Amino acid sequence: MREYLLDKKEEIKELEVKERLIEFPILKNFIISVIGPRRAGKTYSIFNLIKTKNLRDEDFLFINFEDEYVKAMERG
Repeated sequence: MREYLLDKKEEIKELEVKERLIEFPILKNFIISVIGPRRAGKTYSIFNLIKTKNLRDEDFLFINFEDEYVKAMERG
């Protein structure tokens, strides 16, 4: 899982994302969860937030629970 998380952070850093109209409130010590219909831009809105706010690696955690690697992980 550690390798997956580190790889995901690198992928996010390298992405070029378009600015989105949606704004997320930044609340220290709170988790942001974005829900909505499929293919509505939720993931890239989060990526945009990470990049525009210049968040450090230790400031965020991103897990795609639909990723085949994550689905295949052993639970327990």
